[in-house]
Amino acid sequence: MHQLPQPTTSNFNRDDKSGNPKKWTITGNVNEKGFPLKTLVDWLNNGINYAKEVYAKMKESQMTDLEIFRAELETYLQQNQLPINGQPHNTNANLIAFATNIELETQDFTFVECKNVNSALLTFKFKMSCLQEVDKLPYMLSLNGKENLLNYAGENIAGLNSAQLYVKAPGSRTSIHPENSTVASFNHNIGPGDCIWYCVPLSRSLINYSNVLCET
Repeated sequence: MHQLPQPTTSNFNRDDKSGNPKKWTITGNVNEKGFPLKTLVDWLNNGINYAKEVYAKMKESQMTDLEIFRAELETYLQQNQLPINGQPHNTNANLIAFATNIELETQDFTFVECKNVNSALLTFKFKMSCLQEVDKLPYMLSLNGKENLLNYAGENIAGLNSAQLYVKAPGSRTSIHPENSTVASFNHNIGPGDCIWYCVPLSRSLINYSNVLCET
């Protein structure tokens, strides 16, 4: 998914940066063709490393000529953004990528290349570390828990009772949306640190989401 990076205090449309910055709707087109996870991870790492280089230059210049460094970063983001495959968008916007619903069981995670380390071993360790986090969930929410209503089909169904991974670049956001089990969720993060996911029961999902957010 491609989104327009911006502060948490605004919400501009990806297709029109002059729109209402205070609306609730979050836009972002899904890239139906997709690309390998390695491509996304390389793009993230390259962007982070380049930003660190520019920041080092800024410190050496004693924070003078900030507009020059800002233009340098914008040019880099514009030239190195991931393929959009002909989707409509503001050509002046520097779009970021947000990978959603990555299946832990089927996705190829061989995106780390080390000369002295077996890539298959790295892939296995990465998957195991993710699944170990999933195992911390209560039994009623576990992937194969007997009390989990999402297991009614008796088999694994992608996105329903299987473990999935999201890869979010800095500046990306997730809109409020209904989840499985008829619960609603929203992602809340206003500063450094981990994001917090709130799971809202059906009885509370029917009221205005903004009221739920204000009460947390």
